Amino acid sequence: MVNNNQGTRIPVRRRRAEHAQPGDPEVESGAPEGIVEETNAGDQGQGGETVVTSQDGSGKASLVGGEPVDWRETALRLKADMENYRKRQKRWAEDEVLREQEQFLRSFLGIADDLEQALKHINLNDPAHKGIQVVYDGVMSLLMRKGVERIAAEGQPFDPHCHEAVAVLPSHEAGVEDMHIVAVTLPGYMYADRVLRPAKVVVAKQEG
Repeated sequence: MVNNNQGTRIPVRRRRAEHAQPGDPEVESGAPEGIVEETNAGDQGQGGETVVTSQDGSGKASLVGGEPVDWRETALRLKADMENYRKRQKRWAEDEVLREQEQFLRSFLGIADDLEQALKHINLNDPAHKGIQVVYDGVMSLLMRKGVERIAAEGQPFDPHCHEAVAVLPSHEAGVEDMHIVAVTLPGYMYADRVLRPAKVVVAKQEG
């Protein structure tokens, strides 16, 4: 960059050396081979090229014959873009961790289901019942500590966001209000305000 009494000259664009004129000062003063920086602060460059000049040192430059360019505004916009990109990457990483945790916790639900069914079919006096109960309690305790919660279902209004209807009974036969849950065939669970698994339910529905 070269200074003269006409103001500070700002290199804006470059042209290939084959278009430069012999004796061009930028070529002879050490500019990279094949590139000429145009920094003339006058009306035209030596090759008739239009250039940009600094007006008052405020960070603004005007393209001769064109619109003014606010370099400070451009820098702030780039900074905002980088900050938004950083936030998007952070959200993506958090969502990815959450998905992996959901997959891990979901694998325990099948174990809990099997143990729960076993407890329903084993007599309380059977010695195996106590052992299965201990294991079941341990699995459920692990899920609860991780923030997993069981979805309330039986007797509740049917909610398609967290309930999955597997059967329908007429309301007068079920003895419950229309679109309320009669029974739960498979419990559902929530994790971090998201449905880990919907509850499979039987729903009462008014005929006609």
